[in-house]
Amino acid sequence: MKERLNLLYGEEAIADLASFTVLVVGVGGVGGMAVEALARSGIGKLILVDYDTVAASNINRQLIALTTTLNMDKVSCFAKRIQQINPTCKVVTKKMKVTSENIHVLFQEKIDFLLDACDDKTAKLALAKTSAQKKIPYLMALGAGNRKNAELVKITTLDKTVGDPLARRMRTLFKKEHLSMKIPVVYSTELPLKTSDSVIASSMFVPATAGLFAANYIVNFLLDTKKEK
Repeated sequence: MKERLNLLYGEEAIADLASFTVLVVGVGGVGGMAVEALARSGIGKLILVDYDTVAASNINRQLIALTTTLNMDKVSCFAKRIQQINPTCKVVTKKMKVTSENIHVLFQEKIDFLLDACDDKTAKLALAKTSAQKKIPYLMALGAGNRKNAELVKITTLDKTVGDPLARRMRTLFKKEHLSMKIPVVYSTELPLKTSDSVIASSMFVPATAGLFAANYIVNFLLDTKKEK
């Protein structure tokens, strides 16, 4: 696995990546693709957090959603998958719904980067507050559903987002908590489609692209930070 990565990043960088721990909260369409890319990029330890199980409605966009994995824990499915991809990657799984009361269990060891890919506003706020308090770099994933155009995915800061309902709600919460909005986010500039159904419409294209953007950002951030030290 390392041969092609060594050619691109160099052996020293690959050794550095193997020393990092990345916490990923939410391993659905966005988080799941990010997890896979991080594992294939040689990240040494992944802490995966998700309370959900695989549903038939996930099959159109989530990597671990197969007819053979229905009703299985998403984090357990990823642990098995990563073992087959990168056996040297240590995977810690936590099947839990993140709240302000239990969030402390996620930070009982050194975390080099946090990817917030969950869709719960309360959890996202708790993750943001804890990351700020502990000075842990993180990236927040915003809305990827009800969108068709993967080319409109980008990384910016929360204060610069436009047209994303989840971003708007998070800005309101951040303002109330006096949190900085200069935090990196991955989101789509495409306005979400309005549908007559309350269920969020989705395909693989936008969530998967957002997940790859997130993983790419994380790898580059960690390597750049290492160089600066």
